[in-house]
Amino acid sequence: MNLNNFENHIDPVILGRGQEYYDDGAVLSLEFEGDTWIAEVSGTDTYTVSLSLDDTGEIIESYCDCPYDFGPVCKHQVAVLYAMQDQPLKKIKQESIEIKESLEKTLNGLDKKTLVSVLLDIAAEDKKIKADLLFRFAKKEDALNRARNLIKASIRDAMSDGFIEYADTHAATRGARKVLDTIDDMNIFDAVNIYFIVLEEMIHLQEFCDDSNGEVGGVIESAQINLTKLVKAAVLNAADGVKLMDMLLKHAADSIYAGWNEWRFAILCAAIPLCVIPAARKKLEAQLAELQVKEHGKNYSSRFDRHEIQKILYTIISRFDGEEAAAAYMEQHLDNDRFRKTVIEQALAKNHLERALKLCLDGENMDHEYAGLVMNWKKLRYAIYEKQKDIAGQKSLALEFVMDGDFDYYLKLKSLYKQGWAVTLEQLLLMMEKKQYSRSDIYVKILVHEHLAERILRYCQKNIAEITKLYKHLLPEHSSAVEQMFLQYIRPLAQQASDRKAYHEVCGIIESYAKACGKKGAEAVIQELREQHRRQPAFLDELTRIKT
Repeated sequence: MNLNNFENHIDPVILGRGQEYYDDGAVLSLEFEGDTWIAEVSGTDTYTVSLSLDDTGEIIESYCDCPYDFGPVCKHQVAVLYAMQDQPLKKIKQESIEIKESLEKTLNGLDKKTLVSVLLDIAAEDKKIKADLLFRFAKKEDALNRARNLIKASIRDAMSDGFIEYADTHAATRGARKVLDTIDDMNIFDAVNIYFIVLEEMIHLQEFCDDSNGEVGGVIESAQINLTKLVKAAVLNAADGVKLMDMLLKHAADSIYAGWNEWRFAILCAAIPLCVIPAARKKLEAQLAELQVKEHGKNYSSRFDRHEIQKILYTIISRFDGEEAAAAYMEQHLDNDRFRKTVIEQALAKNHLERALKLCLDGENMDHEYAGLVMNWKKLRYAIYEKQKDIAGQKSLALEFVMDGDFDYYLKLKSLYKQGWAVTLEQLLLMMEKKQYSRSDIYVKILVHEHLAERILRYCQKNIAEITKLYKHLLPEHSSAVEQMFLQYIRPLAQQASDRKAYHEVCGIIESYAKACGKKGAEAVIQELREQHRRQPAFLDELTRIKT
């Protein structure tokens, strides 16, 4: 998407609203900072939009801190794009640079006493800036506390009535992200402690915020990924390796991870490289054994946790004891579906079909409570039947998969019939129709694939909204019925429409109607709706945008 043609890539409704915002002067400021354009846009609140462009005007990155999450671009971003189109960017960029240089020159000209006084005044007015300064210039022994204070300052500033709305989570995580940016210059133990502080505060933050946009989870994931890289790259003597293992294990055992075991396991996985030191490995294995006893339940959560523990142990054995020992461990723990799947695939590769088949059937029996796993074992069993050329077995399973909504297996099922396919197809369709088949996607795919226009027509008559997707498969033989169904769909929908989104949806259907039945009929419907909804200016506006 380019600054010169962004209109071609954005929903017309969002485009229109963004244009209105720009025309109404909602773009309060536009500045260039570093390599990013920063704008403030007035709306329900004042929102910040940031944009990065390359030299050709291509939009590399775009972000707005508003709560809109129904698409990649919001009206505030569109308003800024229109502002950037209409204003001399080179001049704004130069002015921004000159202002920054002027400020830098002014600050350089101040004596120490005046500069300290200015910073103290700014810090007194903004607690976030105060916490930022204290952290940035903290002594080594104060760095951990100052890091926590900076993180908490951002959280407090974003909080309202004890809660943080999802539009404010980006601001709430600002301190944590700033702290993460400073870790490179620390020794490994201080850095690890900083990661722990970030994780503790962010996990706690999740208890009183709406993280629908994944801001908080993203910081947690980033901290864990970077912690893993740090440990992996560390070159430590045995004593320091054991010390670091103790730190990781203590943190992983913290009660903050209650209910967040996937994050607890991420910490334990980060500790794996330290197992090159026998004493450190012994400690990790002991904690995993303790966890395994705690998670010895039969519910899905306990099963997941147990399998994660087994995966960590397998990785340790594979990395430090060799593949033979790892294979033996896997064979001893075939209750782990990931291990069982690997063993089955290995047996298939070696053409040990009877063993693979037994492992599949045992898996189906053992995991009968978990429909998804049972289906996986059956699909592996299908692969075995293919190798064995067991046509009856393939037909039976393929039919089951088709009824479960898998179109790929419909094609496989069809290919298995040298004769008699028409009868089988009719039986399959009757079975779906008799059950008022809920997985309509595959039912429709079959009808389209087999060019069954009469059945498609009946399906559309019962599911009127589907005419917009399926009309092409009914023309020209059923053109009259297609036109009638479009009108039956458009008219009541237009009567019920009461907001811009609904009006836009109706107009989109009219555009499909024009493609299906011609411009003349569409224009008649548009005129009809103009007369019926002449007191709804937003609807009339949308009707003028229809392209017939």
